[in-house]
Amino acid sequence: MKPGFLETTLDTRSANGRDDVLLSELHFRDINGTIYRVPIGAETDGGSTPRLVWLIPGFEPFGDHWLAWVLHDSAYRDTLLFRAGPEYLPWHLSRLQADQLLDRALATKGMSPAKRAMVYHSLRATGWRYYRKP
Repeated sequence: MKPGFLETTLDTRSANGRDDVLLSELHFRDINGTIYRVPIGAETDGGSTPRLVWLIPGFEPFGDHWLAWVLHDSAYRDTLLFRAGPEYLPWHLSRLQADQLLDRALATKGMSPAKRAMVYHSLRATGWRYYRKP
C-alpha cells in the first residue's frame, strides 16, 4: 500500500483560532507500512513557524501540509499511537524519530526536498524547546 495519510480532512475544535483539539482521528501509513494514529483529543498548533515564514508557500501553519504538522505535534507531545495487530499502542518517538517522521509525511504531501530540508534542519536546531512540552 502507498504511504501517506488515510484521511484528507480532519475535524477539530479551536477556542482561540490557532490551537486545535482533534474531534476525529488521523492515520498515517509510513513507508515501512507502519500505521500511526493521532487520537481524538490530541492537540495541535499546526506548523510552529514564525509568522514571517508563513509568506513562503508550504510553510503556512494550516496550509496544504497541515496533516503532517498535526502528526508531528502528536509525536512531540507523546500522544502518537501505532497499529500493532488489531489494536493501537503508544509509540514514544525520540525527537530525532519525530523529526524524521515529519520529513516522510511532508514528502507524501508533496513538499519539495529543498523545503523539507529547511523544515528538518530548523527542527533539529530549535525543536528541543518544544519536545514533550504542552
